[in-house]
Amino acid sequence: MNIKLSVIIPVYNAEKYIVACMESLIHQIPTQAKYELVVIDDGSFDKSLDICREYANNYNFIHVFHQSNQGVSCARNLGIQKSQGEYVTFVDADDWVEKDFVNNIIQNIDNIDVFIFDGFINKHNTANKNHFWFKDTMFDNNKSLLI
Repeated sequence: MNIKLSVIIPVYNAEKYIVACMESLIHQIPTQAKYELVVIDDGSFDKSLDICREYANNYNFIHVFHQSNQGVSCARNLGIQKSQGEYVTFVDADDWVEKDFVNNIIQNIDNIDVFIFDGFINKHNTANKNHFWFKDTMFDNNKSLLI
């Protein structure tokens, strides 16, 4: 089976956050389609690279690459070059995703031209808001039009 989705994670000195990010991505709702995590360490001088390599040693769908510090754009570009997925998405190393993140993308990606989404949890962890934009229309998780 071919890889449907590559999740690219640029990492720079993120040892305080990367475990939460990786845990959220390895504990996704099972999907029929395969996905991979492409981690690009951008010259971190903390333990980020070691943490990511440990995950790669334990999960065969995680691939870790290292480069000298060149900035997040170069790290993302290297991630695109190294990715094997039909589609790519990006997750920042200091973020984490909901357990249906990969499924939401894979279930919708073939039927649309543009798929843009965002979400947040405020500093008090009391608000969680997810939006999906399909072409020029914005929908929420229930695919209800937001006006």
